[in-house]
Amino acid sequence: MDCGGSKLICTIHLADSSPMTRVHAGVGHGSGELVNSLITSIVGALSGDDELRTAQLDVIGISFAAIPVRPSDREALARAIFGTINVKRVVFTSDTVAAYLATSEGDDLVITVGTGITALFEAAGELREVSGHGYLYGDEGSGYWIGKEGINRALQSADMRGPQTALLPTALEHFETDAANLANVIHQLDRPVPAISAFAQRVLELAESGDHVARQILDDAVHEVFKIAEAASKQADISSIKLIGGLVGNSDYYFNLILNTFKIAIPHISIGRPSVAPIDGVRKLIQLSGDELPAKDTYEYFPQDFVSVGSQANYSEKYLDALSQIFDEAKRSNADALDIAVNFAAASLKAGGLIHTFGTGHSHLLAEEIFYRAGGLAPVYPILDERLMLHKDVIAGSQNERLPGLAEELIGTHPIKSGDSVIIISNSGGNQVSIDLAIKARELGAKVIVLTSIKTATSARARAKVGKKLHEYADVVLDNCGVPGDALISIPGVEFSVGPTSTAVGAALLQALVVGVVAQLHDDGIKAEVFLSSNMEGGDTNNQVLFAKYFELIPLYR
Repeated sequence: MDCGGSKLICTIHLADSSPMTRVHAGVGHGSGELVNSLITSIVGALSGDDELRTAQLDVIGISFAAIPVRPSDREALARAIFGTINVKRVVFTSDTVAAYLATSEGDDLVITVGTGITALFEAAGELREVSGHGYLYGDEGSGYWIGKEGINRALQSADMRGPQTALLPTALEHFETDAANLANVIHQLDRPVPAISAFAQRVLELAESGDHVARQILDDAVHEVFKIAEAASKQADISSIKLIGGLVGNSDYYFNLILNTFKIAIPHISIGRPSVAPIDGVRKLIQLSGDELPAKDTYEYFPQDFVSVGSQANYSEKYLDALSQIFDEAKRSNADALDIAVNFAAASLKAGGLIHTFGTGHSHLLAEEIFYRAGGLAPVYPILDERLMLHKDVIAGSQNERLPGLAEELIGTHPIKSGDSVIIISNSGGNQVSIDLAIKARELGAKVIVLTSIKTATSARARAKVGKKLHEYADVVLDNCGVPGDALISIPGVEFSVGPTSTAVGAALLQALVVGVVAQLHDDGIKAEVFLSSNMEGGDTNNQVLFAKYFELIPLYR
C-alpha cells in the first residue's frame, strides 16, 4: 500500500491470481488527527475488500506520505490492521524510503515530486533526506506548493495586488466559486492539501499555454527542485538523479523544465524519469526482513508483538475501535445526504404528512428505532409485519423478504400518500420487498430515503447479482459504510468474521436525521412534536396529547 497525500493505492498479490490494484482517497496533512485518519482509511480499505478479508496474508507493506512519529501511534495502526486482517507481518516506511528502494542503484539522488516533495540519497553509509518537511513550512516545488502559489497569485490578481492572469478565472472555475468567496471556500475544504495540490495541474497547463504568472511559478518551482540537488551534491558524490512521483510522472512539461535546467547547471549528472512509483519500492521492502530492512523510517511488526492480541478483551476492544472508525467514515460521507434527507422529512411534516419506516430482519429494529422514542418525533409510522421480523419464524422471514408482490399488500394496509417520506432500511439492498416498496412509494409521490451499505450492495459476493439494488431507487441514500457481509473483525483461526456494524451505525444515522428535522422545523418557526420519556415527570401528559392527535393516522398509538 502507498498511502499518499492524495491517493491510497493498494496492490494485492494473492496466490494463483494476477495482481489487483485498488485506489482509495489518500490521507495526508490537513486530514484531521493523523493516526485516526490513517486507521480509518487503511483499515477501511483492507476490511472493505472481499479478497483480503478472506485471505491469509504473509505481509502487508505500507509507505506513508505522513508516517506517524510517535511509536504508540504506529503501534495503534499495526494493532488495528492485525485486528482486521489475517496477516503474519506488517512493515511501515516513509514514501521517501519507498521511492529510494524503487529506483536507487546506490549512487543516486531520488527526488519524489507528488502532493509533497522529498529526496533521499546515501552519504557516509547512511540514508539522508533533503526537503520533505511538509506543507506548513516546506514542500517547495511540489504539487501542493505549485497549487498554493497559483491560488495566491489568483487572489492577488482579484484584489489588484498582482498582475492579471488566467489563474484567476481558472481558479474560480476549478473551485466552483466567485472571487469574493475563493479564499473562504478553500479554507473550508474537508481535505485542503489534496484539493490544493490538484490545482497544480491547472497551473501547469496555463504555464505551458503561455500565462506569464503561471510560468513564473513553474520557474520558481524548478529552482526549488534544483536546490535539493545542489544540497545533496554538497554531501555526496551524486552521479545520477531520478525524478519520480505523480507530478513529474504525469507532466512532461514540468519534467522537461527541470531536465533543461539541470542539464545547464549540472551537466555531469545524468537525469532520468524511471517508470516506477513508491509502491514499487514497497514491493521490494516486503521482500526484506529484520536487519535487511532500511534503518531509516522503517518499522516491522508481528501479531505476537502485541501480547494481548489473542485475548477476548483485546478483540472486544478492536471491535469498538473499528466501529468508531466506521462512525467517523459515516459522519464524513453522509454529510450532504443527511442534509437532503432532513429537508425531505421536514417538508413532509410541515405539510401534515408522516415519516414511514420499514425494514426486514434485523433492519426492522431500525424501523422501530425512531418510533415512539423519548426525544423522538411523534409523526413516525413504522411498517411492521410479523412475516418479515425475527420473533416468530426466522427461516420463513428470510424467504418472505424476497417475495414479489408483498410490498403491495403492505401498502394496502399501511397508506402512504404524496408528500410523505419513507425510510427503507436494508443492509444488503437486495431484498425484493424493500425494492418493491421503494418503487411503489415513489409512484405514490413520497420521497424515499434509503439506509443501506453501499459496499455490501455493490460487492461481488452479494447474493443478488442481477437487477438494480435498493439504493438505485432512492431519492437520497444514507450509507452505513459497513463492510460486505456486515461482520467487521477477523480472528485468526475463526472461519468467519464477527462483529456486525449496520445496526449501531444505522441507528446513529437515523437519530441524526431526527435531530436535524427537529432543528429544521424550529428554524422554520414550527414546534416539533417530540415524545418525552414516560419515566420523566410530565412525560405521560405530554405523550397523551400526541397519542390523541395521531391515533387515527398511526393506529399503533391507540
